[in-house]
Amino acid sequence: RIGFVILAGEVDQYAASLPQILERLVDALRSTQADGAVVHHNVLLCFRILLLRVSPRSLASFWPVAISELMRILKLGHSPSVAPALVYPALRFLDLAILLQPEEFQVMQWAFMMGLTALINRGEEGGGELVSEGVSERRTDSDAIPDGDACPSGDVTDVTGDVTGDVLGDVTALGRPALWRVRVESRAELVEAARVVRAAARKMDSGGVGETDA
Repeated sequence: RIGFVILAGEVDQYAASLPQILERLVDALRSTQADGAVVHHNVLLCFRILLLRVSPRSLASFWPVAISELMRILKLGHSPSVAPALVYPALRFLDLAILLQPEEFQVMQWAFMMGLTALINRGEEGGGELVSEGVSERRTDSDAIPDGDACPSGDVTDVTGDVTGDVLGDVTALGRPALWRVRVESRAELVEAARVVRAAARKMDSGGVGETDA
């Protein structure tokens, strides 16, 4: 409900209430029990809305909370016993932040990329298991794009998890986040999503088109 109200309002309409909003969000995260994945999804969704509806100059108190929570979730994601649905919302936030490139995020982006690489490497320890699951982010023209996030039609990853340069070039040109799924169900899907976010970050850093992420 908090996210909906902020999204429906004007930019900076609730900037003065940001400390109270953050307090409510942090309380929700710390009191998480049975519905942990659902709570993390909703809180990280609200984080993304704050990025869009609060101007950078008003987000000074937001970044320490966001960075701390993101680093904590990425670290949790290194363990195969942690539900992918718990970690994926953090990847979606990173995906949006990479696109918007706020100054406070740029300072810590290297640390997030290290976290993504560690998550990917841990996933690859399963070797052929990821390939055998045949995970591929694929969308046809008839597929609906959920939750407002977009991905161009065509392959985002092949069966080995390599991100295709054509898709990332299209994403950069359209100014859209690279991840379009609302949620993931498996560890393999989570690792593929981490690959896509890491490749998008590298493309933004290089400013090039057609680069691939191996």
